[in-house]
Amino acid sequence: VILLVVAIATAGCITFLGGSLFVYIQTMYAFFAPPFAAVFLLGILFRWVTAAGATVSVFAGFVLGIAMKLYVEIVPGHPGWIEPYNNQAIVSWLACIVICVGVSLVTPPPRPEQVTDKLTFNWRRLNIFEDLGDRWYKNVVFWWLLFVVQILALGILFSGLFFR
Repeated sequence: VILLVVAIATAGCITFLGGSLFVYIQTMYAFFAPPFAAVFLLGILFRWVTAAGATVSVFAGFVLGIAMKLYVEIVPGHPGWIEPYNNQAIVSWLACIVICVGVSLVTPPPRPEQVTDKLTFNWRRLNIFEDLGDRWYKNVVFWWLLFVVQILALGILFSGLFFR
């Protein structure tokens, strides 16, 4: 019931924003996803990422996202490349990567039990191919690569390179 009330209130607010639901959803996605995606990627790939680095990065990403939205809405004559929500997401993601790395490097490293080979990628052993499925159709890497190829194909298809 509470979620329905929140959804109804949110729907009412969207009409006052002057945009469509699609634009609102994409804007919110570009606001919330980059900080978490940056922290998740770094946390899986590198053992030295700390909780402090992740926390500061997420909150800084939210602040940066709000700042970019306000900048686009308030400042006249801003660069046009910052308006698309995807570009704002890329800027936020890159900033979160830099912040997470910077804070993680100046804070104490995580305890060894927090960074086991089951939780993070081991660059020495290249453990990415262990326990991923014994057949090609059960292999995680196969399905991940298929997903990446599809996303790239859709991005190219809808980028306007072929249809003008």
